[in-house]
Amino acid sequence: MCSSNLLECKKIRILLSSYIDDELDKEQTKMVRLHLTSCTDCNKEYHGLLKIRGIIRHLQEIQVDYDIPENIFKRIDAARRLPETLWFPVTIRVALVLAIIVNIGILSLFRNYKQEAPKFSAYKPIKVENIILEKEQNVIEVSFSSPAEDTIEKFIPPKVKNFEKPTYPESFCAKNIQGTVILNIGVSAGGKVENIKMAKSLSSEADSLALISANAMKFFPAKVGTLNVNSNIMVTFVFKVSFSY
Repeated sequence: MCSSNLLECKKIRILLSSYIDDELDKEQTKMVRLHLTSCTDCNKEYHGLLKIRGIIRHLQEIQVDYDIPENIFKRIDAARRLPETLWFPVTIRVALVLAIIVNIGILSLFRNYKQEAPKFSAYKPIKVENIILEKEQNVIEVSFSSPAEDTIEKFIPPKVKNFEKPTYPESFCAKNIQGTVILNIGVSAGGKVENIKMAKSLSSEADSLALISANAMKFFPAKVGTLNVNSNIMVTFVFKVSFSY
């Protein structure tokens, strides 16, 4: 059985909170919206997050009178100045001490609440991630390597800045697409993908998926000393399929 649906749901649920807060880019927003129209479980998770957000938004701050202990001790001091015959009986003294202790405890709880409450922002819901305890069977492994630049002194190769690993599509399972796609990417001095050359092809489907992923990559540009320069980096996509019976 192909497990790509589970992997896609896991990816979408990680993005749900950012989708609700409108923090995703256009491509990610479109991907999440399309998935929610076809997946009942993820749609249920999405509406659950919206409900939590609504509850948190309507939390009201509790106003606490922090002068309660001070007022109690003032009354005690005033009472001590009265003649002994007018002083409270022993039972009332005990009750008063207990009341002071209870009030101090309640005051401490309210103070802790007031300090912790801001952590639950009214405009950002709690992020809930669904934990899937299943082994990923159909995967795409991606690795990066830089060509040797021994002839250039003080050369620092480009590094990956932003990259979203592609998910093994369900449609690939029936065709048993597995193997390696290797791309040689030209990286500009600004860290953008300038051109892509196919060093090793696998199939039209796998090649297209690798090219789409590569075009969306961003890099920290290569340097010669402190100067940004154009460079090349090799990206290897390894498609793996595993069937369970």
